[in-house]
Amino acid sequence: VPAVALLQVYPVTVPKLGKLKTCWVSQPANTDKWNKGAYDDFLKLNLKYRFAMDTLVSSDCLPWNKVFTVAEDGKVTADWTEFDKRMEYWRSLGKNTFTFYSPRWFAYEPIEKQIPNLDVEKQKLQLAAKHLKEKGWIEDFYCYAFDEPHPSLTEVTKSICKFFQD
Repeated sequence: VPAVALLQVYPVTVPKLGKLKTCWVSQPANTDKWNKGAYDDFLKLNLKYRFAMDTLVSSDCLPWNKVFTVAEDGKVTADWTEFDKRMEYWRSLGKNTFTFYSPRWFAYEPIEKQIPNLDVEKQKLQLAAKHLKEKGWIEDFYCYAFDEPHPSLTEVTKSICKFFQD
């Protein structure tokens, strides 16, 4: 007598914005030659298969370069209007993981040697953290400061982590 398998199908819909935080960190080749629409399409294709792709430094899908203004006296201000629109857009598509603002990708030297004006960058990071906390988005961000540091880079790695922690 052949066995009969019963399959029960439940009427569920998987939400676009998942609870599991994942990120496929990549630096696609020749992104400087892509137009904005092509890169957005690439991110959307990744989201279709539940991959939250991002880049090593400051999410390319968010307008970090348009947020901050630095006055002559070194004081940093932020306009979050366009940034918030893009965040809401990407979250509506299911993206739940983003690279936090970073002045660069860090590696082999203490941060003091890599960043010409640490005070300005600290202000930007503090403004960003405050805004993301207020919006309830801080848990969607991570900082990718280094990758697989060699043991000889322990002190450099510590200095980079301390910079972001401060």
